[in-house]
Amino acid sequence: MCDRDTFAYFNDHTPEYSVGRYHHAVEAINRYGVIGASLIDIGCGCGNVLEFVHTHTKVGQLAGIDISEKYLSQCRTRLDLETFCGSILDSGFVKSINQRYDFAILGAVLHHLVGNTRVQSRYSAKIAISNSLELLKDRGYLIIYEPAYYPVIMMDVLFYVKRFFSKLTPERIELFGRGSNIGAPVVSYYTNEQLVEMVAQCGKRVEIVQKQIEETKSRRARRLAGIVRRTSTTLVVSKTS
Repeated sequence: MCDRDTFAYFNDHTPEYSVGRYHHAVEAINRYGVIGASLIDIGCGCGNVLEFVHTHTKVGQLAGIDISEKYLSQCRTRLDLETFCGSILDSGFVKSINQRYDFAILGAVLHHLVGNTRVQSRYSAKIAISNSLELLKDRGYLIIYEPAYYPVIMMDVLFYVKRFFSKLTPERIELFGRGSNIGAPVVSYYTNEQLVEMVAQCGKRVEIVQKQIEETKSRRARRLAGIVRRTSTTLVVSKTS
């Protein structure tokens, strides 16, 4: 229930990404949560986001989901938590998790859920949002973080270029310095409007109670100015029933 090449890339490399981009998530958890609240991180990676959340919020019970057991092993060395190995695209796997949580984080995951086309990839992203909401208690909160890119046509091109080059080599082919590449892993980035639309189309009764959109001011973004525009987007989605 996941792209094999994407799984292979992350299972082999197990990169650790910056937690600084989750400051809005922490603010939301502190605003809407209570002491001892439960939280599950979907696509938890090495566990550094869970560690960051645990340090800066009132959350008491932690859990993580990832498709890589190698990543989950790293999580368990950092924190006392329950882990689940599987794909958020697998509805049967999601239903097998008996616990329901006050919060779920879906951070920088949606653009890695790729199919053969952009249409298939977007469908997978909507399934992931719907399944993530299934893990919540009534009135729970799903926090979605995604880098959002414009224009759409450039993201269409990037998707197919990366898919082509990823078949030639499993390594990243760097462009404009570290972080910009045309190799593995393949990505399907969305705009802010598309992210909001996917939440609306997830098939659940939900309300977006918080939305933060920040222009990215990194050196890489400045180098790409005039070609693409990037924002960092955090959506806090309340499950209303």
